[in-house]
Amino acid sequence: MRTTTHVMAVTAAFLTTWQRCVQRLGKKRSCAPVTALLAGFLIAVLAPTAAFSQHTVGSLYFLNQKNGSWATGYLDRYGFFHQTPYSGGPDPGAVEVGVSRVVNTPSGLLVYRNYSATSPVTGWVLQIWDEGNPHYGPALFFSGVWTKIVSIGNYLFFYGSDRSGMIGYIGEDGKWTQTVYYSQGSLPYWTHVVATENNLFFYDSTNGSGAVGYIWAGFLKYSQQSWPAGSLPVGSDVVGHGKFLLFYNPTTGAARIGMIDHRPGQLLLRWGGSLPVGYNTFVWHGRYLILYNPYTGQATIGYVDLPTGGAKFTVTQQPGFSPWWNRIVSIDNYLLFYDKTNGSGAVGWIDDNGQFQQTSQVLSFSPGWDFVVATSR
Repeated sequence: MRTTTHVMAVTAAFLTTWQRCVQRLGKKRSCAPVTALLAGFLIAVLAPTAAFSQHTVGSLYFLNQKNGSWATGYLDRYGFFHQTPYSGGPDPGAVEVGVSRVVNTPSGLLVYRNYSATSPVTGWVLQIWDEGNPHYGPALFFSGVWTKIVSIGNYLFFYGSDRSGMIGYIGEDGKWTQTVYYSQGSLPYWTHVVATENNLFFYDSTNGSGAVGYIWAGFLKYSQQSWPAGSLPVGSDVVGHGKFLLFYNPTTGAARIGMIDHRPGQLLLRWGGSLPVGYNTFVWHGRYLILYNPYTGQATIGYVDLPTGGAKFTVTQQPGFSPWWNRIVSIDNYLLFYDKTNGSGAVGWIDDNGQFQQTSQVLSFSPGWDFVVATSR
């Protein structure tokens, strides 16, 4: 990647464009050619299997929400990116136009967009098979407008700004099963809904209130613990990994570590400290958390340490990355960096000492991808 300490040779080759017809959601339509992401590599197309079940873990899905174009690829064992041969769009009638969320689930990627009168389809499941191409399940019709969709275990939790909610799951056949619906105003107001190892953490950053819940038999249950307004940090972002939560205030740099024990879940606040201000991008990669400021390129890498009697956040490196990475994606052992504006990209990893290392490949993608998502489950 472009860092203040790395100089890399530039590669420049582009794949030719492809055109194919696909059948999605039971409706046949053509896919206009799209400029390929990256040069250099074609793989043989294998015969697809009959069962609707995702095979490939570690594939990458690229989507432009404005015109519906998409592409797929993967990183090899050495961290080099390869694009799979086919890509689709742009197609003004594509179901991919206007997508607002792409969420990883055990059965594939849930692709979601808000309901509109002209586009009643609000979701579908996309699975990437062994030949590297996306395959679509049946159309999904979700009521409501969901601002947060969180995957936890085999379930999906939906939350709306009107304090409505929904829980359900997607089967291996790509079909949606709803287990419960919470009507408008039924749930408290939360600015954050975060999945941890076994629980959901609900947090209102405007007043410092929170709650811990979990999904039991398809229904939301709360722990007995209460965190009224003022109990938790105010004005913080919160990110979860395993049983840990990191509260971080981008204005002051104040940080806290929380731990949620096993179900039914009790939150324990542990370490408190200070980190540089201005971070608004947070990516967990294995045991490490990357905090990144896209305006300055400043970053912090660290992990949650467990000394006797508590937990703390240990910083291992504060590298100077290039600014304006719009997407940082953790995929297998590597990290993919992408700049939506100019299409530049890079790949790196974090070594055993918590230091960022970069591969020698310099990537030149098509600009404009709004979503870059890895099939990591």
